[in-house]
Amino acid sequence: MSRRAIWVAAAVAVALVVGVVWWARVRSSSSEQLVAAGRELRKAGVSVVVPAAWPKNRLECGTPVADTYVLDPGNVPMCALSPEPKVSYVALRESDLTADPANSAASTAGEIGGVPVRIGAGSMPDGRTRWLMVVPDRDIVVEVVSTDPGLVETISGSVRID
Repeated sequence: MSRRAIWVAAAVAVALVVGVVWWARVRSSSSEQLVAAGRELRKAGVSVVVPAAWPKNRLECGTPVADTYVLDPGNVPMCALSPEPKVSYVALRESDLTADPANSAASTAGEIGGVPVRIGAGSMPDGRTRWLMVVPDRDIVVEVVSTDPGLVETISGSVRID
């Protein structure tokens, strides 16, 4: 291999690394900016910050159909959407934890603001990232779902408990 070919290969490799780092930083900073200019949701002393542009309760059959936050949706008609729209959402809700699947999915013990919580995280079958937090003492569930793992991380990091 000639010296010129080695220099070209090295330059391409450096450009790729710089491009990936730049893309990752832009992506995470845009997620942080969305939430920094966000709206705070509160329920039973639990708060989470969501992007200000998201509308409240954009649901059909209890399923989010647009990027939205879900808070006190009221009575939801029983029906099914298939396939489920691949949107981002945050749900902050009171729950009967004995019957809520989130209760068993959030299995890692933790603490926020001195309050015991259980957390679960992973990928959904459709590729979206999902983060759950259950506050057993208050019967509260926080669920964050998005195709953007950086957004999930930023929103989940905004959770506070008084």
